[in-house]
Amino acid sequence: MEGLNLMDKTLYVQGARISFCIWDVAGDKKSLDQIPMACKDAVALLIMFDLTSRSTLNNVVGWYTEARKWNQTAIPILIGTKFDDFVRLPPDVQWTIVTQSQNRSRTFEDPV
Repeated sequence: MEGLNLMDKTLYVQGARISFCIWDVAGDKKSLDQIPMACKDAVALLIMFDLTSRSTLNNVVGWYTEARKWNQTAIPILIGTKFDDFVRLPPDVQWTIVTQSQNRSRTFEDPV
């Protein structure tokens, strides 16, 4: 399906087997109709945004709201990506992005 990527991963941590089935939904508007299928039985919602792109941070509210329509029990986690590029930004820009990320996370009551 366009806008949806499925990945399976198994890890062994201290003798325990942990299996993940990750449903990656693209962030563009045409892919949002994949969210119900991806969220249906999810245990966690990993909502990712580009730390160097304020527009993706602004979009997380809509992604979160749409995901919550289909799954109210999954643990939501807000994740910033592209940290390697983020650290090259001027400190004042970094501070602004961190502050905005924390504010978004508080809105969702999620860990950052």
